[in-house]
Amino acid sequence: MEKVLFFTSYPISHIYPLAGLIGNLISNNYIVYVLSDIKNKDLIESYGANFLQYPFDFTESCYENDMNNYRMKCIEYAQQGKHKEALEEYLKFDIASVMNVNSTRKKQIKKIVESINPNIIFRDAVDHFGKIIANEMNINVIGYMTNNMYSINFLKTNPNYLCKIFMNGFEMEKYLGINYFENFIDIELNLYKKVEKELCAEHIQPLNQFNLDEEFNIIFSLDELQPKSSFFKNKEYLIIKPSNKNFRVNNEVEKDIKTFLETDKKIIYIATGSIVTRDISYYETIIDELSKIDVKLIISAGDKTSYLRNYVKKKNIEKNIMIKEFLPQIYILSKANLFITSGGFNSILESIFHRCPMLILPIASEQRLNGYIIAKRKLGATIYGERNLKKYLLRTTKQVMNDGVIKENLKTISLNMQNENINYDKLYTYLNKKKNV
Repeated sequence: MEKVLFFTSYPISHIYPLAGLIGNLISNNYIVYVLSDIKNKDLIESYGANFLQYPFDFTESCYENDMNNYRMKCIEYAQQGKHKEALEEYLKFDIASVMNVNSTRKKQIKKIVESINPNIIFRDAVDHFGKIIANEMNINVIGYMTNNMYSINFLKTNPNYLCKIFMNGFEMEKYLGINYFENFIDIELNLYKKVEKELCAEHIQPLNQFNLDEEFNIIFSLDELQPKSSFFKNKEYLIIKPSNKNFRVNNEVEKDIKTFLETDKKIIYIATGSIVTRDISYYETIIDELSKIDVKLIISAGDKTSYLRNYVKKKNIEKNIMIKEFLPQIYILSKANLFITSGGFNSILESIFHRCPMLILPIASEQRLNGYIIAKRKLGATIYGERNLKKYLLRTTKQVMNDGVIKENLKTISLNMQNENINYDKLYTYLNKKKNV
């Protein structure tokens, strides 16, 4: 039997989309092994795969001291008013943070790969080891991405605007000049070369987490969301939409949540995702602005829950606001009229499936580009930058909740998602071709 080895990422949001693919491979007589973090073990094994644990934390850079040096230079330049130099030192810090490959780690991973002797490797776009080791050991490799692919090709379609979104650079223009981001890609590529040389580091594909350029690549997205301008010539891409199982509503939720959502008022659900949370002022601004209109707010606030409950109590506005540490997101999306989210891709797909308009207030670079796509496809709106939040939140909220075009577009794509006809023929044609080489 053919053997497959997955190199995954740590967040569970990167594991959920693999269920259908792994199940399909197993049903086609492939033995599947998955390298991941121990916290994902039970989920991976529930898919029928064999779990393997990474022998180290690959989210940790091999160059912490160098990162600190770049950070200190960034601060120094900023204090001197040298904004371009400060940004470039920050970018070097960011590049060094993903330099996680050294000879010791590579040896540890190679030992695992040799023990499995896989016929093919599937690697998450954020992974470096699968790509490097597959090339060194002459193993076929397939890249996959659990977000839209926003490649260098895509950014080049309108670099000054899209790179500005990517870097959250709208407020930097007064320091850098209005055309700085026109050449941002070249700046970034040159900095990758410079950092590799300064650190004597293993070569890492620039912006690897956004550039899938293997011979064959899988994107866990929707045809309606993935910009085709991201694709590289002479490479194959398969877009796999999620399984409906990911979106099933579990009605076994706490009684107080059900009671709160039984209302004639419009419901706004606020959640920032499981990886990066917001600071207190973000939630305070949303609560202050949206409590001006006749809606109900339900907020997943994590470790900010206790503080925010006291905050709304002091303001005497707790009647129409529910705040909990964790909430059953899919159940709430099936009831809500608006989802205020950071723009993680799983949350976007859940929202589309349940036809809930989105207002994306992004944190990370890919979330900002997700927001751009959601606004462009008229499935919601996005606001860039904390400073714009208070200025535009109320107006944008009203607009999105009452936009008939957004509701119709969500309905159309949701119905397409419910058609679970996922065609893997393209993948197996490629795999069979590689078997015969």
